[in-house]
Amino acid sequence: MSQQLDPSKAAIDSDPVIEHEAKGETYHIRRIEPGDVEGYLDLHRNTELELGGGREWFAWKFEDSPYLVHTPVFVAEHEGEVVGARPFVPFRLRAGPRTTIGLQTADTVVAPDHRGRGLLSRMNDLAFAYYRRREPELLFAIPNARSRPAYLDMGARTVGPIRTWLRIERPSTYLDEKLGGLAPERAAAALDGISDGYHRLRDRRRNGHHHDEIEVERHATVPSETLAEVAALPQPDVIHAHRDRAFYDWRFENPNWEYDSYVASRDGDPVAGLVAGTRQFADRTETRIADVVPLAGETRVPAIAALFERLLRTHPETDVFAVAGSGLPPSLLRSFGFRPDDGLALSPLANSTVLITMPITAGDAPDPWTVEGRDVTDPDSWDLPFCEHNTG
Repeated sequence: MSQQLDPSKAAIDSDPVIEHEAKGETYHIRRIEPGDVEGYLDLHRNTELELGGGREWFAWKFEDSPYLVHTPVFVAEHEGEVVGARPFVPFRLRAGPRTTIGLQTADTVVAPDHRGRGLLSRMNDLAFAYYRRREPELLFAIPNARSRPAYLDMGARTVGPIRTWLRIERPSTYLDEKLGGLAPERAAAALDGISDGYHRLRDRRRNGHHHDEIEVERHATVPSETLAEVAALPQPDVIHAHRDRAFYDWRFENPNWEYDSYVASRDGDPVAGLVAGTRQFADRTETRIADVVPLAGETRVPAIAALFERLLRTHPETDVFAVAGSGLPPSLLRSFGFRPDDGLALSPLANSTVLITMPITAGDAPDPWTVEGRDVTDPDSWDLPFCEHNTG
């Protein structure tokens, strides 16, 4: 293990360490070690990051990924204590016939007493110097509004917002969130009643997709082999996560969510699949449609409609259904009562979700801002449903 001041020189080592001085204190920036995990989890809990967890969650998110042989987390250590962390979640991305490793940022944190000392910048410096010498080629991130400027300062570029479509069953849960429980009970009940009536009417009148010949089977676990086969049917031209059996065996083991899966078959042959995750957020139960395959092709629409109908019937407890990305036809989503979060009706409830990206390859790589001829800063080059976000 070498110790350097220059990240590019330190990155040659498989276990690089750089020293950082700030405000009279000495920090060591390095890759995480097994003995650091509890310190990382304590740091995570103490800073109240959303969607975190315990040891099982850490193992799923960072250690069990099938795409890298090491744990992709860099830490800042001060006097034997973890005071900062710069984690990544790797995905195998596909664009046309080519696949490559992309890194998504996740759960970046610096202890409050150590902020303003350049720790995030130094962790980024070492991490990117390290990965420029190794397999990952692309950074893609969905940071919040507070951390987004830091990524842009280090050379990332904005791709654009990721649209989320919502079907809100009980709007009163949003009233409670926005008004702090001050919403009149009668008004909340009336609003829920209007929403229920609207969705019941839409569900009865929906007749645009005929799928009597489709049979849908629900699975309590993820049938990874079947979904991988269905995902390999029509492949989209855009950049997306490569969906093989390894992806499905890993991605939906997140202990923070309860997943169920649905497979649509025609004449006994699987033709479409859906994975949904459900979780409680404060007083609201949310079901996210994390993955729908195949990702392309018009012939898939009747089968996907059958999957949606089964999902909605199976989750009467859900307050809001959500689906992200650009891969599903808007007409299909609207027919099921989903509305875009950037539309006039839902924009007050939306949280801005913006994709940014940056090549990780060495500076002499030809045209590093393209993958298989696709401009990675073009929103039309990507499709990122929830299964390709690191949180759900």
